[in-house]
Amino acid sequence: GLLRVALSTETINFISAVDGRKYQTTVVLYQSAVKLSGRYSWNLYQLIKSRLLDKSGAFSIKLDELMIELNSRVNLEFKDYKKSVIGRSIDEIVEKTEIKSIKCVNAERQGRRVSKVRFEIEMR
Repeated sequence: GLLRVALSTETINFISAVDGRKYQTTVVLYQSAVKLSGRYSWNLYQLIKSRLLDKSGAFSIKLDELMIELNSRVNLEFKDYKKSVIGRSIDEIVEKTEIKSIKCVNAERQGRRVSKVRFEIEMR
């Protein structure tokens, strides 16, 4: 069989870092990664694992950056994007990986539009 893996920009930067002290090694559990089959789930899982290097349990990201990281440039209103892309991915990640819960909340607005989201993660 053929296994195709899409790496986010942040993951590529992490892998190709010459100074390993800048990025502490993250461990992506192979069993968890293989179980993820959703279109955007694997990319969101990679993003979460790479952003949680400091173990704070939360991070914020601009909505445009999130769409690039998830490779999900879709023309939807945010509420629909959150439900169909982010929500489905979160459900699958929580069900199949070591992550116990993920909350995605609106972190910042520009006018009436959401411009930044915050992910709050709890590990099992």
